[in-house]
Amino acid sequence: MNLEKIIQLRPEEEILLAVRQVVLPHLPKFFLLSVWFLLPFFLLFPLFRLGGSGVVLFFALLIPAIALTWRAYRRWSDTMLVITDRRVIDIERRGLFDTEVCEAAYGDIDEVTFRIKGLVPTLCRYGDVEVKIAGAAADIEFKRCDRPGKVHDLIADLRRASRDPDSDPRERRIRRLARTVSMDEIEGMERADERRTRQEAAEEFFTDEPGKG
Repeated sequence: MNLEKIIQLRPEEEILLAVRQVVLPHLPKFFLLSVWFLLPFFLLFPLFRLGGSGVVLFFALLIPAIALTWRAYRRWSDTMLVITDRRVIDIERRGLFDTEVCEAAYGDIDEVTFRIKGLVPTLCRYGDVEVKIAGAAADIEFKRCDRPGKVHDLIADLRRASRDPDSDPRERRIRRLARTVSMDEIEGMERADERRTRQEAAEEFFTDEPGKG
C-alpha cells in the first residue's frame, strides 16, 4: 500500500515505524479461501464434460473465490499502525472501497498500553496495543500487532518527548542527523556557513555604502 495515498504527511514529518497485523491468526481463513480457489480446478474435467452449464458452474465457483481472497488479502495488508515523529495513525481497511483512518497527536494521548494474552501470542510475540486519547475522541486499538512491547515503548517515548517544553521536531531531527555525520563533515559545514556569513556581510556592506545605488 502506498501510504502517501492514504495519509498526508506534514512538512518535515517523518515515518518512524509502520506495523501490520501478524498473518498467523489469519491463516485458517486464507487456507479455506485457498481450498475454495483450487476446488474448481480439481473439478475442471468433470465440469467441462457437462458442456455450457459446467463452464458456467466452474466460473461461478472461481470468481467469488478470487474476489474474496483478494478482499481478505487487502484487508490484512492495508491495515496498519503508522507511527511518525508527530502522531499515531491507525489505518483500517474494512472493504475494497472502505478505509477508516484515525490519528492522534502525542500531546493528546493520555496513556498507551499493550496486552499479550494466550499461549500462541506469547510464543509468537504478538498482541494488542491500545492508545487512550484525551477528551471525547475514540481510543485507538490495534489488534494482533507484531512485537507490541516495542510499539508501546516507541509511542510512550514520543509522548514523553512531546510534553517536554524544549522538545522541537526540527531539533530532534538535527540530533539524529548529527549521530550519522562525521566530525570532518560537521567542520566542513561550519566553514561553509562562515564563508556564506562573510559573503552576505560583504554584500550588505557594499549595498549600503553611501553613493551606491
